[in-house]
Amino acid sequence: AAPRKRGGRALAQKKGSPNYPDLVKWPPISKRKIPEVGIAVLNKLGELDTLNLFCHPVCEEFPDVADRYLREVKNPMDFHTIEHGRLSKYVHISQLQEDLILTFRNCCVFNQESSEYYSYALKFWETLNDVFNEVCVEKEIRSVTKSRNW
Repeated sequence: AAPRKRGGRALAQKKGSPNYPDLVKWPPISKRKIPEVGIAVLNKLGELDTLNLFCHPVCEEFPDVADRYLREVKNPMDFHTIEHGRLSKYVHISQLQEDLILTFRNCCVFNQESSEYYSYALKFWETLNDVFNEVCVEKEIRSVTKSRNW
């Protein structure tokens, strides 16, 4: 079941897309805290990624599928690219959430719904907000617009 929405805009799917998780957009946090929270979220996700599907660019890790992957996936994304190429440029923490969702969506797009990798990506996607909330509690990060811990 999809998580209950608690305010904020849900990151909805395009009409006609598969039944992907519909996550609530992450609440704003202080811009100076984005790198710290981002690294912590990426570290937690990296520890959970026992198949090493999301840590590095697919085309580097799996060169045998690179051509087909690039034909099917228009915007490749992975944890390494996020950490070393994008994290320092984020203005809103929701940009990290969007890139992580893109990472998991790409895996679903490339792999068939019945595949182990599709299910694996969905599990990450479904727990993404829990990981974010865990990090915010551990780091005592408060939402900019709310007075309670996230």
